Formats: sequence, structure tokens, C-alpha cells
Amino acid sequence: MNNINNANDIKQILESHETVILLTYRGSWCPFCRKYLSDFSKAFRSVDKSNKIIGISSESVEESQKLKEQLNLDFELVSDHNFIMNSLYQVKTGENRSGAYLQPSIFIFHKGVKVFEWIQNPSLFKNLGGAINRIPVGDVIKELNALT
Repeated sequence: MNNINNANDIKQILESHETVILLTYRGSWCPFCRKYLSDFSKAFRSVDKSNKIIGISSESVEESQKLKEQLNLDFELVSDHNFIMNSLYQVKTGENRSGAYLQPSIFIFHKGVKVFEWIQNPSLFKNLGGAINRIPVGDVIKELNALT
């Protein structure tokens, strides 16, 4: 799946594996997102491969695939042009010269039930509007390990 067009697409993703991690990011243009995605991919190489990780942004499918290749990511990147993540899970949005985008967030679902959520709140930061101060990747791994 390259696009999230509606809530059923999210449901299909959640039903695809016992544990699913949804990770939203601002876009390929964000250096903090690029670093976080890369760090996330490297850290999860040593985690149980039965976990499904999906990176989600509002960028085009082509832009998402290009970023996946550039960063050599071990998980899929999909496009959410319709901001379904905002509708379903209240992921914050922002806007720049290129248009609207999703703010960073992480959700862990186990057997289809949301067991963890972290959503960036850019209004809490005076500078960079939510681009920095993300949950450490190690903390996400601890949450996953607590499921077993």
C-alpha cells in the first residue's frame, strides 16, 4: 500500500501484523525527520521482525519512495494526502511554503488496539514549530518490549 485514502486503509494496515507501529513525519524536506527516520530504521534492525513499521507523511508516493531509498529504510513509507491520521488520531498538522504536513507522532497497536501514543505538540515549542524534541527511539523500543 502506497496511499492512505480512508480509515479502512489504516484498518488494513493494523490487521496485517500482530504489532504495528505508525510513525508520522513532516516530510523529506525536514532534516530532523530524515535523521529520526534513519535512527529509527537502524535501531529497529535488532527488534523482532514480526513488527510492522509504517512511516506516514502527506508527501507524494514518489517523494516517499525516493526518501526511503535515500535513507535505506527498512520499513515502508506511505502517503496520507487526505490527513486521515489527523482525523482518526488527532495528529497535529502544520503548514509551510509547500503546503500542509503532518507533525511527528508514533502509535503502537497490538492486536488492533492502540497501546501507546506520542504526538508532537508544536505549540509547546518556541522555535522550529515541533521539528525537534521527539520521543527517543529507545523509549519506543521499551514500549514494544513491554508487550512481550
